[in-house]
Amino acid sequence: MENPARQALLRFMGELSESIWCAGWFMSLETALLRSQLDLADLAAYEWLVTEAGGWWTWLGEVDSPEFVEGTLTELKGLARVV
Repeated sequence: MENPARQALLRFMGELSESIWCAGWFMSLETALLRSQLDLADLAAYEWLVTEAGGWWTWLGEVDSPEFVEGTLTELKGLARVV
């Protein structure tokens, strides 16, 4: 069974990528969203979904679709160098 929080996060990330960068999946999207000028509601929703999902989605190299990476919001912020 699919994890609903992970699926919601995947859809949310894809929609933000499309609306901000007109890209189906912006390279390094998982960290770019933390560094971008998201409105506070979108940023809060993204951080909440990452926490609920227990990780984030990333596009790793030559694969056909994003893959889920388990981790914490603190770890993701460390990758993005966001405090």
